[in-house]
Amino acid sequence: MVAVLHVSNRASPVADPWVLLEPSRERVGLQVHLSWTPRPRRGEGFALAVGGRSPSGVRGRSSSTIRGRAPRPQRRATSVILLAICLLGALVAAPAALAQNDPASWALRYLAVHQAADGSLDASVGETEDFVLGLAAAGYDPDAQRSAANHSPLDFLAAHVSAATADAGKASKLIVALVASGRDPRAFAGHDLLTTLDATYDPATGRYGGGATFTQSLAILALVGAAVPAFPVPTAATDALRAAQDSDGSWNYLGTKDASAGGDTNSTAIAIQALVASGSAPTAPALSSALAYLHLQQQPDAGFPYQAGVGATSDPDSDALVIEALRSVGQDPSSSSWTKGPATPWSNLLGFQDTASGGFRYPGNLAPDAFTTSQVPQGLLAQPLPFGDTFAMGRNLASDGTRAPAALRYLRGLQHADGSLDGSPGETEDFVLGAAAAGYDPSTLTTCSGGSAYGYLSANVSGATADAGKTAKLILAVAVGRRSAQSFAGTDLIGRLNSFYDPTNGAYGGGATFSQSLAILALRAAGQPVPSAAIAELKGLQRTDGSWNYLAQPDAGAGDTNSTAVALMALAAVGDTGPAATALTYLHGQQQSDGGFPYQTGPGALSDPDSDALVSAAMTALHISPAAPAWTVAGHTVLDNLATFQASNGGFTYPGSAGPDAFTTSQVPSGLERMPLPGFTDWPAGRALPKLSCAGAGGTGVTLTPPPTSTLGAGVPPTEGPTWPLELALIVLAGVVAVVTGARRRWARPR
Repeated sequence: MVAVLHVSNRASPVADPWVLLEPSRERVGLQVHLSWTPRPRRGEGFALAVGGRSPSGVRGRSSSTIRGRAPRPQRRATSVILLAICLLGALVAAPAALAQNDPASWALRYLAVHQAADGSLDASVGETEDFVLGLAAAGYDPDAQRSAANHSPLDFLAAHVSAATADAGKASKLIVALVASGRDPRAFAGHDLLTTLDATYDPATGRYGGGATFTQSLAILALVGAAVPAFPVPTAATDALRAAQDSDGSWNYLGTKDASAGGDTNSTAIAIQALVASGSAPTAPALSSALAYLHLQQQPDAGFPYQAGVGATSDPDSDALVIEALRSVGQDPSSSSWTKGPATPWSNLLGFQDTASGGFRYPGNLAPDAFTTSQVPQGLLAQPLPFGDTFAMGRNLASDGTRAPAALRYLRGLQHADGSLDGSPGETEDFVLGAAAAGYDPSTLTTCSGGSAYGYLSANVSGATADAGKTAKLILAVAVGRRSAQSFAGTDLIGRLNSFYDPTNGAYGGGATFSQSLAILALRAAGQPVPSAAIAELKGLQRTDGSWNYLAQPDAGAGDTNSTAVALMALAAVGDTGPAATALTYLHGQQQSDGGFPYQTGPGALSDPDSDALVSAAMTALHISPAAPAWTVAGHTVLDNLATFQASNGGFTYPGSAGPDAFTTSQVPSGLERMPLPGFTDWPAGRALPKLSCAGAGGTGVTLTPPPTSTLGAGVPPTEGPTWPLELALIVLAGVVAVVTGARRRWARPR
């Protein structure tokens, strides 16, 4: 349990639960360019000159740690060798154990690879603070994110506290990061940061430091987050921030109304968050005009540039900041008002994520970098500032990264000779989905006797397609293996699914929630169109309390968390988040004091791992962090609760059971990976769980070699699978040199 100064708003659950999911998780691969273009800089400050630029025309990198972007000078690659080296770096930067593959955790793992021995990112206070904020927003303890030399980001900040508090903006951002980390800003590395910040305040003007927009906004956010009665937010400070708003509704980085520099999306987004945090109503005139300005800045790709104008392009850091601002005022970034055709701010943001490493690339740059990536996770999680109370002490990327592989190793040890789990298509499909979610090639789920998960499913395709729900779930398992659902074991699974469709009412099979939801998800996974009537049918099954039950009639029985979670994932997959608000309110009401979720609340109801896993995946589909403050109960999150059910052998135990079993465990890995349906398909070909030791297996299953790490939840995730990224990188490098020189849901019943 973490002691924090921030008071959670748990008492008013999801007052503005507008969060989306991406209809399809689209990404671009490594983009190769041989030049770098200037870009606005967020996360560091700059020396100001007349007209808002420094004498060199660049807002410098080292003069501050305030979030905000300034242009970076152009550079040009001098050799094709550099291209090869960058490709090598991009390929080998991806950790061998992918762990969480949701976009935010993946980005954080990229940053962890780049964490320096002293705990920092790039020896930069500002980037390191952004790393801290991203870790905390995703539910990780920043102090537990240790480098190879056993230093955390907070260790680095403590060692550089004087530089990190050299001005009002720097001190404010450090306070915000400390609040998110559960640290007391009044006593950090021998400094009282609130007193330091207070000394920069001018009561005559209401300004902190020079009153630049980021400085003023971060000061307000720091005081709100710290929530120390002796240091309230001065009314004059918020008045000064409002007075600095430009006539077009924006804020510029100078903090001077209508300055010639012009407004920008970054300054406007941080000012919005500060005003909302300090008590402004989301509908206040200043905020309404700010949102109108952001609308005008939005590009045809639905993203946001630093500043609109000739040649302006969307960038990931501006996207992230604006998403945070929209979330703070209760706006849904996936709503029609923020959508450009099929594109949303999230789809644009995800388009900058590198599929090889998880890092984010700035437009015009050759490859991802820590500077750009550090500012993105908060936006991916739609977590505005300030925040706290989001993680369990000691949780880090490495500890979480061991849980899903351990569960999958447990399942592989129980795999039957025919490749199945318990001779069950449903459990075997969950095994396949979980392996893919954890970054493993599902085709490698083989046994000593030559059986495989896909072999079993192929041999039992008739039973696995007996109804709409079963067919849909098989399609999902086939799709995550990058196989054709229209030609699997001689069967057109899409045709089979469509044979259950009733166009008169939009129902698949009997139209029960799981069947309907899985059918929609399966069609999305297979790249097939989803009938609008099918979506309408699923929405019509929602009950008045926001839930779904497992039946085909909304009033035929009480709702449950499992049906509600899978319905939310299905609607999220087609970009329809309208029903999410009431559904999230329902789920809030189901959350237990341990942070977990039962199948249904009631006398004797207990949280269980399968419900936890489903709800966690659904929240991720809606771009909600399962560790967000509003979803934390007495310091406990659903992620904390889910971990409590895991045994030392990696299996998961259902409440009341004597021990772990395959039935329960098979449904958990996707939730551990925070991977919603329709699933993850970006795994490296051939990447497998530990090699089999078939001696003594008797041909009836598998025996696993000991895992690389034996202590669950500690240490670095095991490095399993092939070394193809390094080998491929070396081949590329050698080639370039040569050129240069010459349903199962707990399906239809509660447990």
